[in-house]
Amino acid sequence: ITPLDPDIFLESRFIGKSWRPITHWGMWRMPTPMAAPGKYTAKLTVGDQSESVPVTILMDPHSHATQAGLEASVKLQERIIGDVNHVSGMINQIEWMRKQLAVVEAMLKAHNDKPMLASAQKMDDSMQKVEYQLVSKALTVGDDKTYMSVYKLYYGFLWLNAEIGAGAGDVSGGDGYKPTDTQYELTKDLEQQLATATTAYNHLMKSEGPAFNHNLVQHNVTPLATTPKQN
Repeated sequence: ITPLDPDIFLESRFIGKSWRPITHWGMWRMPTPMAAPGKYTAKLTVGDQSESVPVTILMDPHSHATQAGLEASVKLQERIIGDVNHVSGMINQIEWMRKQLAVVEAMLKAHNDKPMLASAQKMDDSMQKVEYQLVSKALTVGDDKTYMSVYKLYYGFLWLNAEIGAGAGDVSGGDGYKPTDTQYELTKDLEQQLATATTAYNHLMKSEGPAFNHNLVQHNVTPLATTPKQN
């Protein structure tokens, strides 16, 4: 749901779909960390049948990295992946509720219920205020290959993880090296921003959202569901 491109789902690539990835410079997903050297178990499951085999990953003989450095890289990437999942979960929740809110607003306009319409628009403003702490508003319209705005948390984490790990988009990555002090500091800074955004999100979901839903019920309007649809 974006005022920058309200008809984005009319594009041929999104017709018939209820969700779409946010992409920028070709990067739209979280790269998978490469495993550090060590002993692992590979498991294949087909139906009710499973088969497991031991796997040993050896150090690249041409690598200048240490075992400790590679393990630190994987650990930091896994930490950032957790942060990305947290951010995307909040974005998806807000988008799911804003999609419902758009239907409510259309109904209120049709009935010319100006007080409730103003309340709905205020709620949408509150949702957008939180959402655009998590993801840049400019990036919600598609794969725009410019740097027109600050990335915010979602792409900040994605880009940082790509720099540390296997790369993504136009980032070559840093596999084979331990994380730098700067990368640790950037992670810490982004996580501090994430804590602030999470506080705002919790207030939205635990205070503003329930109050708005109560108002809807009082006016015989179906309240917003707070559980996102599973695709």
